[in-house]
Amino acid sequence: MRTKTYPDQGIVDRLNEVLTAHGSDFTWAKNLGVDRKTVWAYRHGVSDIPATLLWKVCKVSGVSAEWIMNGGA
Repeated sequence: MRTKTYPDQGIVDRLNEVLTAHGSDFTWAKNLGVDRKTVWAYRHGVSDIPATLLWKVCKVSGVSAEWIMNGGA
């Protein structure tokens, strides 16, 4: 699979940091209602994470969406 190019690669890095710190791909897949391969694709920037799932990640992890999207800027 090919990695997408984001204007800010930091989004992928921060999302990956949150997902790694708060569970396995299997756990996130179950929590988000998606396949484990889909979580992998979000982690590696292959697929964009939909806003609805990003909000679930934030709710479960306690991390703000602003930080994931902007690095807190």
